[in-house]
Amino acid sequence: MPVIQTIKRSKTLFRSKIDWWYWVVVFLTTIVIPALTFDQDPIASIILSFSMLVLWLWIIRSTYYKIKDNYLIINILFFKERIDISEIQSIKPSRSLLSSAALSIDRLEIKYGKYSSTLVSPKNKNGFLKSLSSINPSIS
Repeated sequence: MPVIQTIKRSKTLFRSKIDWWYWVVVFLTTIVIPALTFDQDPIASIILSFSMLVLWLWIIRSTYYKIKDNYLIINILFFKERIDISEIQSIKPSRSLLSSAALSIDRLEIKYGKYSSTLVSPKNKNGFLKSLSSINPSIS
C-alpha cells in the first residue's frame, strides 16, 4: 500500500491597520453625501449610501497581507501583488500618502528586487516583520 504524504503549506495572514481618517471617509460617503441629496431623490440616495457602504466594507475585508510559503501576497479588492520574500532587501517605516494597499498612513515601505518597492500597513507590525525575517534573515 503506497504511503501518501501531505505537506501542510504554511501561511500567515495580517490585516491592514485602519486609521481614523478612513472612518471619516466612510461616514461622509455613506451618510452625509446621500443625506444632502435625499430631498432630491430619496431612492437614489439610499442606493448610493448602500453601494458606498458595501464598497468600503469590501475594501476593509479584502485588504490583507499573506505570507504563504516563501511569498508575500498583498491583496486589496481584486488586485494581488506577489513578492518573493528572498528578494526583499529592506523594510522601513513610512508615512507616505502614495496610493497603496494600506488603510493607514502608519506604513512600512518594502524594497525588493532591483528597483521595486511597495507600501503596506499591517496592524501587527512586529509579527509581520518577524514572519518575514524568519524566512529572509538578511532583511534590513
